[in-house]
Amino acid sequence: MLDFDRLPRGYQLLWPHELLRDELTQILDRGPFVQLADQLRLLFEEAFVGPGPVDDVPGAGFSGLDAAAFQHGLHILNRLDELQSAAVRRYFKQRKAPVESSSPVAMSRAQRELQFQSEANEVLRELDANGYFHQGMEMSDCVDDEGPGHAQLMRRHIAQRGGPDITWPPVNLTEFPERALTPEDCYTLLEILHDTVARPRSVQWHDFDDHAFYSNFDQRTGEAVLQWRINTLFDRCQLDFTMAAEGPDRGFVVSTVRDPRAELEAQVTTDTVDTTENNDLVTHAIALFRKRDSTAQDKRSACKDLADVLEHRRPLIKEHLPSKDEGLIFEIANKYWVRHHDASQHADYGEEFLDWIFWNFLSAIELTNRILARNAAPEAAL
Repeated sequence: MLDFDRLPRGYQLLWPHELLRDELTQILDRGPFVQLADQLRLLFEEAFVGPGPVDDVPGAGFSGLDAAAFQHGLHILNRLDELQSAAVRRYFKQRKAPVESSSPVAMSRAQRELQFQSEANEVLRELDANGYFHQGMEMSDCVDDEGPGHAQLMRRHIAQRGGPDITWPPVNLTEFPERALTPEDCYTLLEILHDTVARPRSVQWHDFDDHAFYSNFDQRTGEAVLQWRINTLFDRCQLDFTMAAEGPDRGFVVSTVRDPRAELEAQVTTDTVDTTENNDLVTHAIALFRKRDSTAQDKRSACKDLADVLEHRRPLIKEHLPSKDEGLIFEIANKYWVRHHDASQHADYGEEFLDWIFWNFLSAIELTNRILARNAAPEAAL
């Protein structure tokens, strides 16, 4: 049992704090229940480093309501911000060493894509071993059943959705480099698996053949775990992609930028709440712009959606910005081929100008979001 005044220094998180907070909150929302201790142990085995947090969970498992486990879980939840993440530490020699050829900085794009796929396969094998792809794919590998096993069901499921023909779970590319997929097939596979994944909160073992049977699945947590693991790999391999966590392209592998502009996308989507139509236009524009195969026409349409939001807010912009600054915002939309296509507009500009226009418009919408929020603040106070 933990000392409720403190947490052991040895508790180190593998999961992000918010991910564990969300999943632990959902589990504890039911109050004390039979097998709560087992669910906490299964969660802590994934979320923490080492056996300590698992061994510290009190409770009887199958024998009754786990009141002690419930109090223990609440204690962890309330002290979660005190827990340290198990970050990989680079020591003096590693920090001072020159860039090695195996570092993403020194690798070609093709090498970085292969490294990403190799590490992604390891993540998928681990998640599959933890039951994340077993919902609706429960085996008949069990000796008591007949019919297709989990691996065969997964291959069929992937193929039916237009995915690549692969073995399941994915192979170790260090041993079988010739089995590597094209980047397009790899990302398609990840998107299919995002729509399949769900975290199991309970597991039972078949006594005869030591086989796991998973249950009590939660799709949102499974998706969040997959997004976090895959996006960590995209960052580490320095690929300009991300698995979208929000919006109409949630779960898709989309283009991104490795700078504060990525935060701007998320902020504008969250803060554009004045009308449903404006929020729909913003989310649609962002989804169009960051598609992996986004064309110049897609980007132009995205810019038009954002220009329409700004046009709707033009009275607000007139009120709060000097006329010269207001004119500059709409001069871009009117002089370049964005909203209209006539002889007075510039149409012979490169795609990089569409990128520039998109980020300018998105920044202007964020500015108007802040003005709207400021204007609403006194009313909220009343």
